[in-house]
Amino acid sequence: MDNNNIIYIEDNLDDKINSIINNDIFFIVIDKKVKLLFEDKLAFLFSKAKDILVIESEEENKSEIKLYEIYQMLYDNNANRHNYIIAIGGGIITDLAGYACATYMRGLKLINIPTTLLGMVDASIGDKVAINKFNIKNIIGTFYHPSAIIIDLSFLDTLTSRVFGNGLVEIIKCGLIKDESIIDSLENYLTIKELRKNEELVLELISKSINIKLNIIKEDYFDHDYRHLLNYGHSIAHCIELDYDIYHGEALALGILINIASTNDIESFYKIKKIFHKFNLIRKIKEIDFSKLNYDKKSNNDYINEIFIEDKIPIIEKISKQELINKYQKAYQVIKKNLKMKDTSFHFYPHKLAGKVNVGPSKSYMHRYLLASFLAKDITILDNVNSLNNDIMTTINALKKFNIKIEYKNNQLIIDSTQTTYLDKVNINMHESASSLRILLPTLMALSNTLCIEGENNLINRPLEVYTKLFDEQNIEYHQEDKQLPIRIKGALKAKHYIIDGSISSQFLSGLLFYLPLLNETSIISIRNELVSKSYIDLTLKVLDDFGIWITNINYNQFIIKEKQKYTSKKHYHMEMDYSSYLYYEALQCFNEDIILDNKEISLQKDSHIIEQFKNKNYDFDLINNIDAAPILSVLLATTGGSLTNIVPLKYKESNRLEAIKEYLNKFSIKYELLNNKLIIYQSNPHPNSFNTYHDHRIALSLICACNIFNIEIIINEVASINKSIFNFLETYTSIGGIYDEE
Repeated sequence: MDNNNIIYIEDNLDDKINSIINNDIFFIVIDKKVKLLFEDKLAFLFSKAKDILVIESEEENKSEIKLYEIYQMLYDNNANRHNYIIAIGGGIITDLAGYACATYMRGLKLINIPTTLLGMVDASIGDKVAINKFNIKNIIGTFYHPSAIIIDLSFLDTLTSRVFGNGLVEIIKCGLIKDESIIDSLENYLTIKELRKNEELVLELISKSINIKLNIIKEDYFDHDYRHLLNYGHSIAHCIELDYDIYHGEALALGILINIASTNDIESFYKIKKIFHKFNLIRKIKEIDFSKLNYDKKSNNDYINEIFIEDKIPIIEKISKQELINKYQKAYQVIKKNLKMKDTSFHFYPHKLAGKVNVGPSKSYMHRYLLASFLAKDITILDNVNSLNNDIMTTINALKKFNIKIEYKNNQLIIDSTQTTYLDKVNINMHESASSLRILLPTLMALSNTLCIEGENNLINRPLEVYTKLFDEQNIEYHQEDKQLPIRIKGALKAKHYIIDGSISSQFLSGLLFYLPLLNETSIISIRNELVSKSYIDLTLKVLDDFGIWITNINYNQFIIKEKQKYTSKKHYHMEMDYSSYLYYEALQCFNEDIILDNKEISLQKDSHIIEQFKNKNYDFDLINNIDAAPILSVLLATTGGSLTNIVPLKYKESNRLEAIKEYLNKFSIKYELLNNKLIIYQSNPHPNSFNTYHDHRIALSLICACNIFNIEIIINEVASINKSIFNFLETYTSIGGIYDEE
């Protein structure tokens, strides 16, 4: 590989690709975030591509599953070795697409368009392509030479400080092994933001790093010895990055410091540590699994060819694996007390918002239609599914355990439940989805002899007592230590007259309503205490009716479920958009009139009417059927004053939302009163602050909206929880003018 493959451009990306491809057929594999952010820039390429595969840029997707999705795209389109794949994204995308190119028909043509700094200086350069397996980074791979690598710096504009810093570490690595001037130039800058303003220097750093890498590769293309220099610091990095929520560059930064510390080069250690700290490149981890050094790709039987720097000269030392493990463990124990391991923070800045927003399908309906389709034992298609959030993926993956086939393609879910099987034992991870757990549980119990339910984070705090009380009544065996997950269940619920508490969540009732019609005797469910979220029971009854299931609803106080009913699919169902997601954009629209939303449909989803009430200046909200709207309403009411009643169920959500709301009202300096089951909020002048989301998606979403509604800067500790209900919210938010940075 040489510099003739590297093409630097400032504009006319389409012309450059046309000159390379020369009207040949090409396919695109692209990072989903990049596709959303650069839709206009890449529109011409999209229009000319034979097919496009969009992939979430997550390490878990650098896998056989996604690899075979690329193969399937190529096979379906009768691809041949004269065709191209254009890989557009960071290292995950270029590695994955490159490996597919290398192996399908023993070689299609490849063009890499890296969109991250890491991709530009490392991942797309050097002809290495790979996937992850066995929780080991890049363990399956080969070498494959791309036809071209196109470096377009405009893709860097949308990177957060943290993602930019991820690539900066690879540049620093190049400086350490070959060009000290790189390190010297970085010492003159205090922050990544300051560095990024010097575009000329950024381009110079990229060019120097690429040249260093290519010159090393020329000497040892197949990585037998000399090329190992490029893996400086990587031995430890690969022990870290798949086990923690940190990026490759951040893992590499820690690997470099441990490596330097192991050589007792105190001067270099403090010099590099200072640079890493000022650029916020050392992230918080727990411990390092040094045993993964046994799988390092530089190893030879019991030895590893490890790279150290002595007197500013890199050397390759053959060292036993155990000796290296001991050496690095000792160094880490010595230095970790001196490292400022930073937590990630997300900074949101107020800015005018404008543009079109497309809202995904209703999560509530999706759970229910998936379960009904599963029970119909037929082939069913759900239309208008333009995205899948984490909760829906949890339901899909749970149902797939029982030999159901679910294909997601062209905004459709195609569900084939004709071969559903009963299992003796099954483990299902419900992650953080209480809705998946509660709605599916009675059905899953009946499909397995022994069911083990696992979960993560806040799910362990979501009440299950409504079900466990029924288990006790029916002598169903279950084991759950200290009300924590996992819970192991043996047995199935029987037909009877049920009496359940309706004041905690309607999801327990929905779970029973889906399951009980299948039994051989009639069941009755009586509701004790007032049923919350009746509108969600309306959704359940609608879906059941759509599949031919008959339920008698007596004023939401009693439900009669006739025995021996059969789910019958109508083959196609149209999914409504999700109004619980829509309301966040609609809340923003109240203060940014240039946000364009799809017109509302007539819907049973009560969230569809909430903002209309606010716009009509009725600021007193009864949440008996809209409890999930409390966080965003508490933000809106700070601008007008108002009240929320029937708030007690807030205690039983992903977090104790009542306490979370009180905490952020206090931090915003918003005045309020709490009176039994009512929260009164007074019109206030909110102040900027930093906030804990408690990994609750609705708290995180509401705080981000608060940034633009209050016109103030806010800082929150995480945003990943948002994907529970709205996938790609941040990409959509950015596309309409939202500004945030990850530091």
